[in-house]
Amino acid sequence: MSIAIDAVSSKQAAVAASDSLAHTCTGSNLVLIAGITVDRSVTISSFQYNGVNMTLIDSQNDGTHFQFLYRLVAPATGTHNISVTLSAAARWSMFGLSLTGVDQTTPLGTSKKATFTGNNNETWLGFDVDEDQLLVALCNLAGSGTPGESAGEFSTVRAAQTNNGSSERGVLVTAPGKKHTAIGVITTTQIIGNIVGVPVLPVGGATGAGSSPLPTVQGTPTAAASADAAGSLTFSVTVPSGLTDAKLVVAAANRAGGGSETITGITYGGVALTQLITHLLTGGPRLDLWVLDSPAAGTANVVITASNANNVLLGAAVVVDTASTWRDSDSAGASATRVATPLISSADTDLMIGAQYEFGTGAQAMGEGQTSQVDVVESAGSPSRLYLVTQPGNGNGVVMSGQLQSAMSLVVVGASLQGATPPVRSLVLPRRFPPALLVR
Repeated sequence: MSIAIDAVSSKQAAVAASDSLAHTCTGSNLVLIAGITVDRSVTISSFQYNGVNMTLIDSQNDGTHFQFLYRLVAPATGTHNISVTLSAAARWSMFGLSLTGVDQTTPLGTSKKATFTGNNNETWLGFDVDEDQLLVALCNLAGSGTPGESAGEFSTVRAAQTNNGSSERGVLVTAPGKKHTAIGVITTTQIIGNIVGVPVLPVGGATGAGSSPLPTVQGTPTAAASADAAGSLTFSVTVPSGLTDAKLVVAAANRAGGGSETITGITYGGVALTQLITHLLTGGPRLDLWVLDSPAAGTANVVITASNANNVLLGAAVVVDTASTWRDSDSAGASATRVATPLISSADTDLMIGAQYEFGTGAQAMGEGQTSQVDVVESAGSPSRLYLVTQPGNGNGVVMSGQLQSAMSLVVVGASLQGATPPVRSLVLPRRFPPALLVR
């Protein structure tokens, strides 16, 4: 029996210490998930449905904005009130979501929570769950932005209370379960966002659907930048011992101008790497990915050589342990913009490796994106920065995400290390906060 949405309800209060929300439950194997987002520091004195105490799943706050997520197994069918009493009067939004087909013994998996402060248009959580589960998240957004319909793994806004003052905006979202996925919202303006999320389990519990081993990052990724007007860049990389199969992947950026500069070669311990993909932005920078299969264990120098000595070179390296072959790669670049869109095939068993190079004087900030891992970042002066990112493949949602806070020259390259399942065509899209790779 699969999980299905039974009913959704929501309301808001300008300032109140207690209130109730009518909600109707129907169907079998029911679980009611309810939550409240609040604009100030409070505690919950009582949270009930039809007079029955609900169980706290989790809570989150940033010191000013608070939220609480509750659940009740086998709620009474029919129309009854979700009632709340706070420790003090506050501005709040309240939500109810009833689901059918939920396991009555172990209805939920492990919850997660996070706070995102300053210069963010996104609030999200990364999960690694089975495909027959459903993700549910409650977001508390402090700001005037309107939440978008979709973020992460095709997250769907089930209910939003967005006109309750700039300091208190609540959103309830759901997303289908999947390995290496994310749930959250995108807003039209930058906000402070709190989020609490939890996977809901079907009758019979988790099945393991979608589970598979992935290539893994080994050791400590490294990065370096040259001085200006340098024709080469050297930095040390350590390949851990005891790896059955290994690949060394190096991202190399040439802060080029005029369009003629190239990366002429990369070596590790004197052994040449092979160019996997390159992208030259017309009149601007070049960004490459190079790879070496079975690099020797130990510490040796990576040497990047350029076609001339007129520009800063940046390099970043990561070691992955896998016998997989490369499935796909692509690149894109744009001038005076925040977006570039390479198109890359990936599957759930793939490991995606991407690099992003940006050149410009706009304000910059760094974050890890939906379920991505920002392995290394290197800056060469305020206008030049290189990111190297890894992320499990996912053909159905955001896997690497970020923002650029102002328009600037931008180049993105990416590739997927092939796993065992058929590929799903995916879009890798850097948005406005480096590094940004979006898979659709």
